Amino acid sequence: MLAISGAEVFGQETADQKPDVILVVGAGGEAEYGEAFTQWAMRWSDVATDAGANLTMIGIDGSSGESREAESTPDLDRLKNTIAALPSQSRQDVWIVMIGHGTSGQSGSKFNLRGPDLSADQLASWLKPIDRPIVIACAFSSSAPFLNALSGKNRVVVTATQSGQEQNYSRFGDYLSQAIGDAASDIDHDGEVSILEAFLAASAAVRDFYRDGNRLQTETALIDDNGDSLGTKASAFRGIRSIAKAASADQSLDGDRASGITLAPPSVRLPLTAEETIERDEIEAELRGLHARQSSMTDQEYRDAVLPKWLRLAKIHRDAEDRSKTEESSAPPDSATDSAEAP
Repeated sequence: MLAISGAEVFGQETADQKPDVILVVGAGGEAEYGEAFTQWAMRWSDVATDAGANLTMIGIDGSSGESREAESTPDLDRLKNTIAALPSQSRQDVWIVMIGHGTSGQSGSKFNLRGPDLSADQLASWLKPIDRPIVIACAFSSSAPFLNALSGKNRVVVTATQSGQEQNYSRFGDYLSQAIGDAASDIDHDGEVSILEAFLAASAAVRDFYRDGNRLQTETALIDDNGDSLGTKASAFRGIRSIAKAASADQSLDGDRASGITLAPPSVRLPLTAEETIERDEIEAELRGLHARQSSMTDQEYRDAVLPKWLRLAKIHRDAEDRSKTEESSAPPDSATDSAEAP
């Protein structure tokens, strides 16, 4: 996996453009839930900060650094305004992580906020102008309908439940917040934790929680990154590859895109040029298409088709690594270290 933040290039990027991370903590209700949700959000905050992302936190008093007047704005409006202020075009990812409780009823599923609640249709409408790679993590109960509403091209949607009827308190958000910053979640050992790997690790932890306590599992998470609005369970993966069957020969499987999206610190990202990023994205799209059609090809046909593409990817990877090593070797010594070691 060549995991670099961003999936497509839109025009000329500036060096200071970064991923945008929006953390939304919902109404906790009881104090113990509020404390837990805040803890989960702070784990995400640490990962986003290490990644050098532009971070906005909503739902935690005093976390935004805004004025008292701005803090008094309902969280629903703050989220809407934050999304509206995002650059609409960039190859840098937008991450929206929602942590808390959800509900489902005749009016649809909603994410419980302080003040008016958020519906899936509202969020879908606000995101329409954003032509960027988007990761949406719905870490709350009854969240599955958000996947149906938000699924689309160049998006990864993760929900804590597979149905709006899974209304019990969801623990998936706890495990997801741990997994995204835990090197043990790095299944393919490339030094980064992708949103797919975090989803798989969190799903396994949820399964173990219910199984080890002889409890009935009341939540099953889904991930969708192929835009079919269906989602896939963690049990359909072997490693980071989905073993489910695509709905059609032209339909890619869930997980291919999500496996390459990560909130990694700049120090571990490959320094790809804009041209290399475009080429990498094109190759990975071609590989996803081949993977979806693999069942209709002979083993030899599949190998002959994918090998040249893997070699091209390997060259991009190797060139970027060589360039990174050259930059490191030519960098000036750290002045603070030199001063400390001076006699």
